[in-house]
Amino acid sequence: MEVPLEPYDPYLVAMAALYLAGKVEEQHLRIRDIINVSHRYLHPRSDPLELDTLFWELRDSVVQCELLMLRVLCFRVSFQHPHKYLLHYLLSLKHWMNRHSWERTPVAAAAW
Repeated sequence: MEVPLEPYDPYLVAMAALYLAGKVEEQHLRIRDIINVSHRYLHPRSDPLELDTLFWELRDSVVQCELLMLRVLCFRVSFQHPHKYLLHYLLSLKHWMNRHSWERTPVAAAAW
């Protein structure tokens, strides 16, 4: 399902994506924190956002955008991280390179 991006605020989509990513990765982020940080980033000179109508409308918009993202993705949000493949590749690379080159070049640190 393809959805045109023009009618959606990119910052709202970004907030919803962060919220959804936190759920998928089981690193739950409070939606209030995402909204407060985003508001502070977009309005650096304004006061912190109060828990009033504006906050609740923004919260509802983020939740609705998250639901739209899930629908567009057909609720397929799981994937395999490349870390396990990277580990095997680094081990084979370590055996292929000589010891001096391996210790001199921070391949593992750069890849992680």
